[in-house]
Amino acid sequence: MPVSPLISILSFLPPLLMLLFVAAVGFSAFYISKLRRYGRRMSFLRPFSWRGMRRSPVRTAALPYVSVSRVVEVFFPPFNARERAEQMAGGDSGKAARIMEEWEMKRRREQQAAIMLKREIGSYFSHRPMQGSFHFSFAGRYTTVDTDISLAGEERLFAAFAWHHKLRPYRVASVIADTGLRLVGRVPFVFREQVCFALYDFKRNAHITDPDGRPVLRSADGAHATRGLEHLSDTPYWRHALKMNLYRFLIGKMEHIEIARMYLVDLSPGRKQYAVHNVPLMPQEVSTVCAYLEAHRDEFIGDSGSEGGQGGD
Repeated sequence: MPVSPLISILSFLPPLLMLLFVAAVGFSAFYISKLRRYGRRMSFLRPFSWRGMRRSPVRTAALPYVSVSRVVEVFFPPFNARERAEQMAGGDSGKAARIMEEWEMKRRREQQAAIMLKREIGSYFSHRPMQGSFHFSFAGRYTTVDTDISLAGEERLFAAFAWHHKLRPYRVASVIADTGLRLVGRVPFVFREQVCFALYDFKRNAHITDPDGRPVLRSADGAHATRGLEHLSDTPYWRHALKMNLYRFLIGKMEHIEIARMYLVDLSPGRKQYAVHNVPLMPQEVSTVCAYLEAHRDEFIGDSGSEGGQGGD
C-alpha cells in the first residue's frame, strides 16, 4: 500500500528530532563553557566585571581641559606651604626646606593611597581579589621612602559597608568631559537604586567626619570659600561635596543620566566604623562654578590636572 512507507518514515522522526535537540543543547553548553573560560567576550554571557562597565567614549588625555579637582581648588583659600614652613622653622631656610619636602612626600603618599583605594573598590565590584597594600617610593633631597603601605584598615571598613549596602554597579571611574566648558572629571562610582541612580565616592580623609560620626561642616579657623561661594566653609566635606555636584552635572549633561542622590563614604583608617554622609544637591553653586570657568577659561589652558589620566582624590 502506498501509505505504509510514509508512515514508517514518519515513525522515525520523533527520535531523530530528539537526538538533534540533545546534540544542540550539548554543543551549546560546551561552547558557552569555552566562552566563559577563554576571554568571556560575549557580554550577555559573562558576570559583572570591570571591563564590562559602561564607560564614556570621550578621550581626554591630550585635550586642554581642566579637571574638576583643579576648578574646585580655585574657590577655596590656597595653603601657603612655604610661608607656613618658614614660620615653623623659625627663619632657618634649611629646616624649612626639609619641612616642605616632608609635606610633599606625605601629599604624594596620600594621593596615591586614595587612588589605590578606589582601584581596590573597583576590583571588589568586578569580583577580582583586592591586593590589600601598595608600594610607595619617594626620593627627595632630605627624605627617602621605599616601603609597602597597607590598606587593611580601609578595606575592613569597606567590607562592612558592602555587607550592609547591596549596591548594583552601573559605572566605575568613567572619564567624562564637557566639550563646551573644557571641564573633565573622573566620575567615581554610579550605582543603580530601585528607581534612580546614585553617586558614591569613597574617601580616607580623617577630617571629613567628627568623632560623633557627623560631617565636619565648619572649619576650625573660620576660613570660607571665595568667588561667590563664601557661604561654604573651607572643610574637606564641602570641597568633596562640590566635586561630586560637578560630577553630577557632567554625567547629567553629557550622558543624560540623572543622579538623584549622592553619598560620601568615609573610610579613614583610624575609624572604628565607616561613616556615610548625604551630599546635598548644589545647583546654584554649580552654576557659579560654570560661570566662572566660562569667563576665565584662558586661566586654565594647559592646566588639565590629573583626573583625565590616573585620577586623584
